[in-house]
Amino acid sequence: MILTTSRCQIRSFSEAYIQSALPLFTDERVRAFLGGPMPADWAEKRLERWATEESDSKYFAVTLLDGTFIGFIDISPYHEPEYQELSYLFLPEFWGYDYAFEACQAVLRYCDETLDLKTVVAETQSANTRSRALLERLGLTMVRQLERFGEMQCVYEKANRLSNEVRHNPVTACIGGIYRWNTSKN
Repeated sequence: MILTTSRCQIRSFSEAYIQSALPLFTDERVRAFLGGPMPADWAEKRLERWATEESDSKYFAVTLLDGTFIGFIDISPYHEPEYQELSYLFLPEFWGYDYAFEACQAVLRYCDETLDLKTVVAETQSANTRSRALLERLGLTMVRQLERFGEMQCVYEKANRLSNEVRHNPVTACIGGIYRWNTSKN
């Protein structure tokens, strides 16, 4: 599967992207609102699993048109199968150029038109103003705030444009929540 925008290609994540994607899980800037960096060997095992195993999730590598890897997007079930979460991570050198907006917009269109999802949800830390601004630009609406992982989170949702169903109490999802690395000793 390939989605193409004016500057990006979004492809199914494969083993070819694992090494390029590792910094998304080990870089402190990328992981600032996601529980901190993961050990590289753990991140690599997770990426290998996502590249090779069958799942209900959709994992996407985002590249520039010249093939340069710039980020990762996924759509994954969260708690109840009828709800899906949008998550994204982009390399810091590509922040601020609207690549995340462009790629996420294409993936949301794919969710709407091809996957026929009724609602996509996302959650990000209240303090992550850049992620919140991106979600709002993408047309997601903040529906509530809650505390998770010891931080205040904003929960967003976007209903499928073809669906008349309105969610008043969506099951929440975490931007990067599935990537959160807990380093505390319990």
